[in-house]
Amino acid sequence: MKVLRTMKSMLIVMLSFMALPLMSQTNKGPQVIKETPKGKVVIEKGKTKLVLKTGLEKNDIEISVDNNTWRVLDSIVTAPYGSPFQVKSTKGHNVDIQRANVSSNNGLFITSGSRFVAITEDDLKKLRN
Repeated sequence: MKVLRTMKSMLIVMLSFMALPLMSQTNKGPQVIKETPKGKVVIEKGKTKLVLKTGLEKNDIEISVDNNTWRVLDSIVTAPYGSPFQVKSTKGHNVDIQRANVSSNNGLFITSGSRFVAITEDDLKKLRN
């Protein structure tokens, strides 16, 4: 009988050692990869997002990004002035991206409803690399 109690105790201890590492791997929130005064690149739930700071709290513009999205943003910066390119934000809102002259530099003017951000080409490159 004493052997069964000892085996039961050892089994509980072994199972708790196996379960502890699994419990500690919970998601602790978004991980910031790069950050500039105008925006940041964040990995959240395995997806990479570009979060552009509008200056209003909790009203930032978030766009899912991958290599193709970065290429599109780079091509818009060098494209001629014209109509905006439209994408969806991570929250489902329409986001217009258009080439703009930002502080006498090439850049992008990004709007979503009444929220907007103007970001230079240099800031965009800092976020990408």
